[in-house]
Amino acid sequence: MRARSSILLLLPACGLLSPGCGGTLAGPTIPPAAMATAEVAAAPAAQPFGLYLLALTWAPDFCCTHGSKQQCRALAGSYGADHLTLHGLWPSYSDAEQAELHRPYPQYCGAYASCGTDPTPECNPDPASIPPAMHTYGPGYLADQRFLANHEWPKHGSCTSLAPGPFFAAALGTRAVWPSHDWTPELVRQNVGGKVATTALAAAWRTTVGADAPDGSVLLRCDQGCHLAEVSICFAHDAGEIPTTPIVCPSSAATGGQNTCVTRRCSEVELTRADECG
Repeated sequence: MRARSSILLLLPACGLLSPGCGGTLAGPTIPPAAMATAEVAAAPAAQPFGLYLLALTWAPDFCCTHGSKQQCRALAGSYGADHLTLHGLWPSYSDAEQAELHRPYPQYCGAYASCGTDPTPECNPDPASIPPAMHTYGPGYLADQRFLANHEWPKHGSCTSLAPGPFFAAALGTRAVWPSHDWTPELVRQNVGGKVATTALAAAWRTTVGADAPDGSVLLRCDQGCHLAEVSICFAHDAGEIPTTPIVCPSSAATGGQNTCVTRRCSEVELTRADECG
């Protein structure tokens, strides 16, 4: 049993989703008292940004330090035991935008500006906007009183022109880029509990897509023991702010916390098993 380590997780594929691709989402009826919250969440202030960073969690490592989370108590045998799951879709700035704006990404935009320091119920997205497919592909969005949705929407989603439902659907829709493996290459699934060369691991996503996934579009985050924590993939977006194809990540991301498997010089990355941390 290894020491615990710290980390930071579909709708049916519609190609890369358009804002209306998800259709009507099942969910609880919004009570009248919550209508003000729903109205605020439906109309964020758009902030121009050059790209998205899609963050995918390796849940077995996450659960080494978050064992009390509902998704972790039922991890063994679940989808997340051997597949990456959704952490978030983050609007990010290109290198040129960062040089101009002096920050790597927008956060807590428009009506949600105070949500980082003073989170209130009005900061949270309408529960009905969260796709039921999150039970499988992003369990933290629905478990533990929707803790991940209530963080990801005000911090990141509010900085797009999308309402919560289309924003969550756009994140899930990136699976269509890799229709054969649901964000998780066979190289990963075949080596759970073992080690994989860092270069081979990054290439596993790029080579599946081919020329559309250039070198530098996939980042790997490891803890200090070189256990995989998270995979990040940078995406271009269209005029409607829907992710399109993988692109090279900004240099700040490539040299920062999302790429520590490389910056820590991990020649191999270990893929923690769901039961390894007890």
